[in-house]
Amino acid sequence: MILTSAAVIIYFGESIKKTLSVNLLLLFVLSQGVYVGLRCYLKNQLNTKLY
Repeated sequence: MILTSAAVIIYFGESIKKTLSVNLLLLFVLSQGVYVGLRCYLKNQLNTKLY
């Protein structure tokens, strides 16, 4: 996931900078945070449904 999101940000970096005025490193860190948060949430939801 880290390599995929880094590759997408690198490949579409110029168009992202034109569209959004955001630091690309910040965008990468935020996307990783959302990914980890979503995984933790779904893992907890599945564990509570099993018990």
